[in-house]
Amino acid sequence: MKYYIGIDGGGSKTMFAISDESGKILGTALAGSAFYKQIGEEGVIDLLRNGVAEVCRFAEGDATDIASVCFGMPAWGESPVNDKIIEEKILSTFPEWNIHIVNDCEVGWAGSLELYPGINIVAGTGSIAFGKNEEGVTARCGGWSEWFGDEGSGYWLGVKCVQLFSRQSDGRDERGPLYEIVRKELNLSVDEEIIDLFEQEYLHKRDKIASLQKLLLQAAKEGDVYAVDTYAQAAKELYDIVCGVKKKIFADKNCLVSCSGGIFKTGDVIRKPFRKLLEADGMELTESKAEPYVGAVLLAKYYENK
Repeated sequence: MKYYIGIDGGGSKTMFAISDESGKILGTALAGSAFYKQIGEEGVIDLLRNGVAEVCRFAEGDATDIASVCFGMPAWGESPVNDKIIEEKILSTFPEWNIHIVNDCEVGWAGSLELYPGINIVAGTGSIAFGKNEEGVTARCGGWSEWFGDEGSGYWLGVKCVQLFSRQSDGRDERGPLYEIVRKELNLSVDEEIIDLFEQEYLHKRDKIASLQKLLLQAAKEGDVYAVDTYAQAAKELYDIVCGVKKKIFADKNCLVSCSGGIFKTGDVIRKPFRKLLEADGMELTESKAEPYVGAVLLAKYYENK
């Protein structure tokens, strides 16, 4: 019996899955960040070793029965030098595995569209889109550094949350539900305490900054007009990223667009304006068929002999 392992690595969490030859998912395992700039190269190695060992428990054989592994890794393809270093380290550490490394945006596409031509936009801790057309030509857009990119992502929305709080605190914007939500959740006795809190506990921690998005979402659901507008801005940013891929590989053709990542699980606050923008441009938003970790398993089998 052959087994295939798919790994959906993210900036906040990583999902491991193992399937049999028929594609049936036998088991999964959840771990932390797979972002090597965050956990280091050795951290990635430990993550892979532990995660694969955990899902292999669901197989009836041993590690020698693993036909192929696909690792969707954050930031893969963004630095030739770092890519080479970490690839060599992974391959030398696990010589018994047939490993194919791709950017995590590709596993999102593979799962959501089950390898069918189209575009998948991921909005989680970061934001990026990946697409493949009928000829097998691929393209990606977005996924730039959080310092000047990741528009529409959880990180981007987390920063916006703090920005809106400061504006409402100052009176530059009218105070809405967001103001009290932030004060209460961050336990602020005076508003200015957020400066030290942010610099000491959030700065340079992408996933923790992204967690502030939940406060923004709560405010939007309670009718904060600035929070609602910020999600509309995020939808436009994500639409622009999709358009970047479409121009590269679909030109004037219409195409399917799927979405994945935690931000799209916030519901209509972002899905409604995002769908409206796509439909106005002739693109169709389709529901994701499977989770990214399933896409990683599909790619493991696809890349087995390539």
